[in-house]
Parts: sequence; structure tokens; C-alpha cells
Amino acid sequence: VQAADGDDDDDDDVKRLRMARGAFLPSRLAVLAIALVLPLAAAHAGTVAEWRQNATTSVAMVDEVMDEVLPPEPSVLKPAGDEIDPEIVEQIEASMEVGPAEEDDDEVYQAPKRRQRASRRDHAQTGVGTKIEDATRVEDQVSVDGKASSACSQSNQIILAPYLQSGSPHRMVVRWRSSGRGRGVVCYGTSPESMTSVAREHSQGWPLYAERKDVDSWDTVHAADHNVEINNLDPHTTYYYAIGTEPEQMPRFETRSVDVSVPSTRYWQFTTFPERMSEQENPVRVWAIGDSGWGDHKAKRVRDAFLNFTGGDWDLTLGLGDLAYLKGKDWEYQKRFFKYLSDENAKVPVFTTPGNHDTYNDKTDMKRQIGPYFDLFTNPGDGNSGGVASNHKSYYSFDYGKVHFVSVDSQELGLHDDPTLYAWLERDLEAASKAGYDWIVAYHHQPPYSKGSHDSDREYECYKLRSNLVPTFEKYGVDLVLAGHSHSYERSHLLNGHFGHSSEVNKNPRVVKARWS
Repeated sequence: VQAADGDDDDDDDVKRLRMARGAFLPSRLAVLAIALVLPLAAAHAGTVAEWRQNATTSVAMVDEVMDEVLPPEPSVLKPAGDEIDPEIVEQIEASMEVGPAEEDDDEVYQAPKRRQRASRRDHAQTGVGTKIEDATRVEDQVSVDGKASSACSQSNQIILAPYLQSGSPHRMVVRWRSSGRGRGVVCYGTSPESMTSVAREHSQGWPLYAERKDVDSWDTVHAADHNVEINNLDPHTTYYYAIGTEPEQMPRFETRSVDVSVPSTRYWQFTTFPERMSEQENPVRVWAIGDSGWGDHKAKRVRDAFLNFTGGDWDLTLGLGDLAYLKGKDWEYQKRFFKYLSDENAKVPVFTTPGNHDTYNDKTDMKRQIGPYFDLFTNPGDGNSGGVASNHKSYYSFDYGKVHFVSVDSQELGLHDDPTLYAWLERDLEAASKAGYDWIVAYHHQPPYSKGSHDSDREYECYKLRSNLVPTFEKYGVDLVLAGHSHSYERSHLLNGHFGHSSEVNKNPRVVKARWS
């Protein structure tokens, strides 16, 4: 973990301190302020480079050969009383033999993720830095050529590789950016060899057309942001998917569908969430990252360390704000978040909360919900991923099994006492407290407790959140709070009723319910 904004001339002690990020505290909750500087992976870069050679990429059609299957010539038996030719007997017996049952193809492609989850239960991870062999195990890598519906046979030039949003047991949203005009389409299935189900872009306002900077060439291009929602999925199931582009006006007549061949570099996979409130056999694993906005070599080291430790196996990603320095511009998100994490974001959904650097541009308005942050992220304010619907893009909630996550906009609406946000937060947490979750996890950008690069006793935004949000969190039994902003790794003792200056801990030791050993 590396500090996002640090002076290269800092002494060694400061540099070692900045090798981590976060703040951990609550009140019956633990507040964890994390400013992880993340590396952003540029997976599939070769594929994108190939797509750039042509504005439109066509996938070779699989020749469809409809051979007529004729019944075998009947064996000619001799008249009764004569012996039957021994060769004919052998042929008949061989045709009647029943071979061993073949393993279902779909089951074969569900197995890798199941093996990974099981390794968590077996405590394969013993500490930070532990090497996880599963990351390179051949049997856990799916690299066969796939087959998809012909709807994905063509794709405009890809500018931003696919990334996942608003995950749930029965839904996944696939986002990406391409050049030119055209409607986005996703072909998917539970096996890479049967990506024949099709979801098309149909939501109002999508595709979103605009002139954008292409950070690979720095040319200004006419781009289309795509947002395809896949519904009616099975819970806790691995799906494989490919993307394509169709003309905006499809022909009125139907053409006969022929599957197309898709190389392994042009399809991805994701796993849906378990049913709400369902018991999980394996531990839930969350990657919480914040203040990763440079996307530089230090960020890559953080990413690689995480992937090495987990074997590339986790359930969801939380973006704790400040994901694109310095001003949250579109090109900064491209270069400093999406490009470096392209492989990770293509297989695990990311849920974000806004930070101060996400708003430092003249195009962002948090109340009106406009600007690069809102153009690029589709968070589940509709309530279809769990929780009480907020009908807002900067704060929302969702469920993963028996864990309830709550994202609070601490940057603008939380600091300005937005009544709609606080009223929704009360409704959501009250419902969650009665539902019987194992964990209630809140996350936002500014930490209510910190003595890192930001001092929560001196800085208004942190102190105000401590007095405004923490009482509500404690009232409804929030267990854990995650935050960024302060560029160091911190975790509190277990606190309860600590809303004032940090010196209160000395005057009233009872606010500390438990201490780290």
C-alpha cells in the first residue's frame, strides 16, 4: 500500500509509514480509513491494441454444416436356423454398451471459482505477503476459445475495457466505452462455449455520446459510453461474457442466428452474489481501496501484492473515493483507475463513493448528479441490489449474503446536512438493524477519526462526520466503517459514544469498549 500524494524526498520512516492506508474506528463499529494507492492493471491491452487497427472488428463466423444424419444400414441376418456372423454380434453388443457419464460442460467452468472460495475456508492465507499458489494454477485458468451469439460478432473500437457495476444475486451491469455510434450488446452464459444469451442496451440515455480524450493516443474521439444491464441471473453462479456493438436501428426482419468463435482474450467472467441473507460456507472477501488516484508504479505494486495474497479471488471491490487525481476528470479516471485495473474491474464489480478529488472540476455537481464521476459509475441507488432505494447516484446500499453495505456521500451532501441523505440513511439502517445481518458495513471518503495526513480534531469535514454520522451508525449497530482521505493506515480500538475531541478518550475511558492486543 503506498501513499497517493507523497513527497519523493520524504525520509525513510515517513515512506515506510506511507506504505499503508486507512483509518479504523467506530463505536461498536470499527472505523477503517484506507487510502490504498492502487495499481491499475492494463489487462487485455494487447486485445485493445488489435481492435485499434480497425474501427470495426469482426469475429469470424463458425461455418455451420448441417449434415443429414442417416440411420445406419441394417445388419443383414441370415435365415433362421443359420448361425449369425460373429462380427455382426460384436457390432450389436458394442452399440448397446453404455459409456461413462460425461461431466457437464457448465459444471467444468463453475469449478475454478468454487475451488478458490474453498481455499479461504481452509485458511490458505496465513498473513500479509503469503504467496497463494492458486493464482497461477493452470486448472483455475479458463483459456479455451469460446462461442457466442452472432449479436457479438462485431465491435467498434474499444476505448475503455468492460467493467462491472451494481452486482447482485440476479443482476450485473456491464459498462465500457467504444468509438463511433452503435448500441451495446452483451452475450453471456455459464460456459465460455455457450455465451448465447443476449442483453442489449435499452436504458434511457444510453449509449451516452460525447467527445472524449483517448489516453492511449491523446486524440479527441467521438465516443459512446455503454451501460448494459443483465437480469434474471442465477445466484452465486459464474458467467462468461463478451461484448459487441450493433447498429442503432436494427433491421425489422430476423436473421438466422449463427454462433461466432470468440478467442479467450475477448471474453471475461463474473460471479453473481449469493441470495440476500443466505448463509455463506466460505468467508466473504472485500477489496477496499481509496486515494489510489495516481495509478503509477507504486499503485501497481499494491495491486500485485493483493492479487498475490488472494490468488486473484475476492467478491467485490469498494472504491473509497479519490480514485482519479487531481481533479476527477474523465481522462484521469481512464488513465489512473480503469486502465490499470482493467482486468480486475472486468471480473469483480466495484462500488464507489465520492471523494474530494472526484469533485475538483467544473463539470461535477453532486446535487444535480452530473459530471465525470456520474458518467462513469453506475451504483445501485435503485434498491435492486438490496437495501432501501435511495434513488440517488452518490449514496446507496446493497447486500452480499448476510452483509449489508451502506455508501454515504461524505464529501458534499453529508457535510452540507442534506436532509434527503440523512432521512434515507435512517430508513436504510433501521431496516438493516431489524433484518438480522451478520455485518453492517458503512463506507465513505473522509474518516471520522484520524491522526494521519488529516487530523480529525482540526479539520471540519472529519470532525463534523464524527458528530453527525457516528451517532447514527451506533444507534443502528453498524459494525465497521471504512474510509480513505487520510494517507496512512489506521484502525481504532472498538469505540462507543466517542463523538468529541480525541482527548475525551483519556477523560472517559468507557468509550473504549475493546483494545487491540
